[in-house]
Amino acid sequence: MSAASVPNALSVFRIAAAPALVGLAIAGRDQAFLVLFVVSALSDMADGNLARLLKQQSSLGAQLDTVGDFFTWIATPIALYYLIPELIRPELPLFVIGSAARIVSAAASFSKYRRVALYHTWSAKTVGALLSVGVVSLVVLDWAWPFRIGAAVLLITAIEELIITGILPTCHANVATPWHARRIVADLNSAR
Repeated sequence: MSAASVPNALSVFRIAAAPALVGLAIAGRDQAFLVLFVVSALSDMADGNLARLLKQQSSLGAQLDTVGDFFTWIATPIALYYLIPELIRPELPLFVIGSAARIVSAAASFSKYRRVALYHTWSAKTVGALLSVGVVSLVVLDWAWPFRIGAAVLLITAIEELIITGILPTCHANVATPWHARRIVADLNSAR
């Protein structure tokens, strides 16, 4: 399996796009920001599916995807603060709470496993899509409610990841839900 796979390239693109998003926002290039943001969001939705389709799933790919997500969701509120400060200011507390909860979740998995778990839960995938729609709706339509829904699901995702970390005795990647974590534990126990 080559590190230069198409899915990995999409994740690297997202990592590189994150600072560009902030630069475009600082420069007041709202349309260019929006195009790059949408392309970045679509690449996030495509990378895992392509990896499965092309049989190019890898630990490196999962790590690159997570780093791409992290960079994008650090850069996005900063960029939005420059683009639409009057709209994003009231939404920042929700985003900060959700992001802090995700950091706590990552810290819990690091404390337990000595590495950050790459669960890629269904709710995490959902929150990526919801927050992407939320960002576009904020920039284009001045609508905050889709962003608020995404931020709420971000908090739920963090709680779900904490539950998964509490269930699993060892670190596992790609655990879709706590139910799947329980199945992993049951399989581990039956193998003994």
